[in-house]
Amino acid sequence: MKRTVQQLYDEIRSCEEAIEVGEEAKSRKIELEKSLEVVKVDLVKQKKIKWVNKTFDQWFTGEEREFHIYQTDSGNTYGVWEGLDALNEEDRIHFDEHLNNYHYYGGPCYPDRNHDRAESTECELGFEGDCSLFVLDRDNFD
Repeated sequence: MKRTVQQLYDEIRSCEEAIEVGEEAKSRKIELEKSLEVVKVDLVKQKKIKWVNKTFDQWFTGEEREFHIYQTDSGNTYGVWEGLDALNEEDRIHFDEHLNNYHYYGGPCYPDRNHDRAESTECELGFEGDCSLFVLDRDNFD
């Protein structure tokens, strides 16, 4: 069946509308991606905390409240997160929620858990296997 001129005009108009919707969606996606970057907290990048390797003795005679022992199949890391004691409540809650990530990656990890192909992160798999973390609190030594 041969299409009429009007049918072709209608189809072209339909394509133009779809292109317009697509361009609006693309602009919205860019806005959302910018918003996402603002919402993602990284206390290391914000220079609120910094990992410092220390021995137990250095920590015990120092000021920091917590001493971290991070164990992996390739060895142990000992130290403190400088600035941790000065965090506000919101930042401290964030740090505690992402504690393993701060040790494994050096900062938080924000996977899209609702993605069709979402999987466990390397950090999660590591802590199910060879990685472990022990946090000593100075308040428990009194």
